[in-house]
Amino acid sequence: MNGHNADKGGAGLNARFLFHELAWGGIYTVKDNVSKHLLAISLGPNGQAGRGGHAHNDRLGFDLTVYGEGLLVDPGTGVYFRNLALRNELRSTASHNTLALAGKEQNSMDLGPFALRQDVREPKKITSSLDA
Repeated sequence: MNGHNADKGGAGLNARFLFHELAWGGIYTVKDNVSKHLLAISLGPNGQAGRGGHAHNDRLGFDLTVYGEGLLVDPGTGVYFRNLALRNELRSTASHNTLALAGKEQNSMDLGPFALRQDVREPKKITSSLDA
């Protein structure tokens, strides 16, 4: 994990904000060491070799901790085989703090409980009638 302090300002400020980068997994965090606020963002690839693996439909998802208390938190898995419907619900787009366009999953989950189809590959520009 690579970490670095963001503030190069005056005395005592150097260690206030700490950024961590887990580039291989696509997780980036910033922490305010004074208030204990923490923001973690998922920008990573779709599982292992594009197959999902243990991954969830959480691209651009984030967790937010305020004053040391989890405010917006990833639900985790909860179950692996006992209840496959619950497993898919907990790894669905709707169960994460991220975007769901037209109520659809980011990636299809029809390959089994440990795989995601790689429907989302590259960022795409979304246009609307408001674009000039």
